[in-house]
Amino acid sequence: MFDHSHYVPVLRWKQAEQHALRDLFPWVKSKLTPLIEAPEWGPKSSGPLLKYPASLLKMWGTAPFFFDFGPFSSGISADTLEEFFAESMSRGLSMIPTVGLASNAVLLDAVANENKEDGQEACIRLYRDDINRSDLNAALEELLDRLRFQESAVNLLIDLKVHQPSDSVLAPLLFQIPKITKWRTLTVVSGSFRENLTGVPVGRHEFPRNEWTAWFTSVKNHALPRKPTFGDYAILHPKLVKPKPNLNVSASIRYTSFDYWVVMKGEGLRNKSGAGFAQYPANADLLMMQPEFCGAWFSPGDRYISEIALKKKPTGNPKTWLQAGISHHLAFTTDQMTKMFVSLRG
Repeated sequence: MFDHSHYVPVLRWKQAEQHALRDLFPWVKSKLTPLIEAPEWGPKSSGPLLKYPASLLKMWGTAPFFFDFGPFSSGISADTLEEFFAESMSRGLSMIPTVGLASNAVLLDAVANENKEDGQEACIRLYRDDINRSDLNAALEELLDRLRFQESAVNLLIDLKVHQPSDSVLAPLLFQIPKITKWRTLTVVSGSFRENLTGVPVGRHEFPRNEWTAWFTSVKNHALPRKPTFGDYAILHPKLVKPKPNLNVSASIRYTSFDYWVVMKGEGLRNKSGAGFAQYPANADLLMMQPEFCGAWFSPGDRYISEIALKKKPTGNPKTWLQAGISHHLAFTTDQMTKMFVSLRG
């Protein structure tokens, strides 16, 4: 169990996210519990789902994590889910299955069937529309009965998806949560990173981390019925759009600072007569000269930035630079939360 000084990032199980988690420093890994979810456009057949336990062990290990089945939540048989849970257990995964009010009966029954021993947990993921339901209390009680869990064994995660101005104060939202003090953990997640960088001119830009500011000010300054754990979507928009083939993405670097992101925006990699991938070392060199740069020692992502800037490695590509940005973001957010609560206690 963790408290409000912990961190819960939402990460899709794609290569950049996987490798960012794999390379985390132990001190960062010990202070966060990721919500790992299948990509929204992933396959729904049983084969890919049964490959997850091996990759989860390789990339994350045996530390606790939440797992949302995403597109696998529908169309998967009870036998496949039973095999998935058995494989996860045999590999020693500390997986906490995540369900919601709209989860189908097959998935809910599979999670309930795994609830056989003391100490087992589940996660309920509520969305904005769920919170506004007039029958939320009854719906949660019905779900708990179906899962055969008590609130004390359930991690409640409120996922607001895209951050809205009304989310700047969390108190009104939290007062709508039934039995808010009884849940094992309570987390509020949202994201405000841009859907894409289209229209952003070449150069350095700053974009506000609205979800962080809302959580930080609420926890620090407002009387809350319970202090929630912070969660976000790292340096990605809460809803990913399936990439189009031959998309002319920009050679850009995303870098997290205290309450904003620094974006070193390049031009399209496929631009005719453009600098192409050679823009990455140039932008990395510029980023290292910015006051926000934390130093090559700070995270594997920061080390990657330094090595590219010093031309110790090839230019990289959009996938490796996304990995570097996520790596830095996870370390930076964990570090700023640790420092925040030390200063508050002091």
